[in-house]
Amino acid sequence: IPLRNKVAEIYARDGLMPESAKQYLQIAKLYSEKGELEKAVGLYRKALDIQPIDKPAIMGLNFLYEKMGNMGMAVEQMKEAVSLFPQDPEILLRCAEIHIVADKLDEAEEYLRAVLSIEQANIRAKRLIGDVYIKKGNKDQAWVEYLPVLDEMLLDENYDDAIKILESFKDIDPVETGRRLVSLYMQLDDHLKVISELTALGGIYIEKGKQKEALNCYKEAFKMNPDDASLRDKVVELEKEVGRSQISIQAEKD
Repeated sequence: IPLRNKVAEIYARDGLMPESAKQYLQIAKLYSEKGELEKAVGLYRKALDIQPIDKPAIMGLNFLYEKMGNMGMAVEQMKEAVSLFPQDPEILLRCAEIHIVADKLDEAEEYLRAVLSIEQANIRAKRLIGDVYIKKGNKDQAWVEYLPVLDEMLLDENYDDAIKILESFKDIDPVETGRRLVSLYMQLDDHLKVISELTALGGIYIEKGKQKEALNCYKEAFKMNPDDASLRDKVVELEKEVGRSQISIQAEKD
């Protein structure tokens, strides 16, 4: 640290301000790693005094403010950063994140919408908007925002997170979450979970009066577990029910 500090002073004396700022930034990181946060803050500020548009220094200082619990400074600093980088998705996302942590949800959503106006397919922004709606108690809208996030998670094979999200929204959309969980567990070759989700989905379809769809679910589950007597009974019962319903429909047509 003393050596880097001396180098920074030499650079500054010779008018090489960007190089001087880089040295102060490195010293700040070293202090942060040592847990000397106040010293790290001072060095980040020193780097920013020399070079106010140093994005790594802005981000580093902001994470330190959050770590220290100084949310007021963290929020104000990122708002200033947005004025310096109004079209930078990374800065806008960080500003949104710190507003979420500070429970300033409406402002966070505004910054996230700004990100999506620049990058329409930004999955991180979509997920954070979903998080904002969850915090606001609007799970229905959160589910709408999470749907494209789920698709991206599956493409990235991030299955654990996808399962957690689907499980948490079963009360909002039991059919869609159930279908997606069946598909996901099939990909993972987890037969027990597939059977469990198919059985649960069959029950949901019955509650909605969709006996034919329920029958398909139970049939698929029974194929995977032919020794399950309860599944066999469900299939037999629903086949009769669906058969009677089809006869009734045909009679009405005739």
